[in-house]
Amino acid sequence: MANEFQREAGRWRKFEDMLGILDASLAHISQLVSVNEKLSAEERIQRLETLKEAARDIAIVGAEAKGRSAACGEMARQLNMELQSGEPISDLLGLYDSGVESAEQQGQRSSYTRAPEVVRVQKLIDRLARSGDEDLEIEEAVGAASRTLRCPVLNQDIEKPVKSTVCGHVYSLAGVISALYQEQRVMDERRFPKTLDLVPAEYETRCPVVGCQHKISAGKLKRDFGTELTQRQLQSARASVDDSDAVDVL
Repeated sequence: MANEFQREAGRWRKFEDMLGILDASLAHISQLVSVNEKLSAEERIQRLETLKEAARDIAIVGAEAKGRSAACGEMARQLNMELQSGEPISDLLGLYDSGVESAEQQGQRSSYTRAPEVVRVQKLIDRLARSGDEDLEIEEAVGAASRTLRCPVLNQDIEKPVKSTVCGHVYSLAGVISALYQEQRVMDERRFPKTLDLVPAEYETRCPVVGCQHKISAGKLKRDFGTELTQRQLQSARASVDDSDAVDVL
């Protein structure tokens, strides 16, 4: 039975990944809308406002999915503990309902206007509102993305990017796991797991980005499909430049 709960938790995590892909697509569409010269600044802002509402809905559903995944994982853990101890099995349905209710209450206390996905679109709206009909420079956006695609822990190009759901900062998977374990005075890299779901929920550290005061833990991190998409776009752009240079040489 514990394995079934683990599988259910896995299904909810896959649903979270699907939402992440949707969010990355929305971010890409928002960027394209913000630089669409066929639309006036007012029209672009109106469309971005619609996309911002969609980002808010994604953040809400994502929080609910994360809560259900955590509740299923906790049921599996409790069941394994009780089976090993030989004690009577507790009210699993009640445990699940309690976990979901707790996640929903936490979500209600949170302001989804501060969700990184929503903030990203709002920044585009603010820039358009300030610049009027002036174009947003795509090269500037790409350059900024290129400069920020470095892990603040490892100080190297981000690999397997994960994003904090509380502050929006992005790290390499290996880098943030290292930060979480080193906060617990665990320095032997051989003891570091390869995935976030194996990191104890109580492991917590301050965001490694200089100046950020937010606390992060495995439960506050998710795979960052947006950064993965940006990385692929940058790689494609660099490949195109390299091909062009090769043609010029020939």
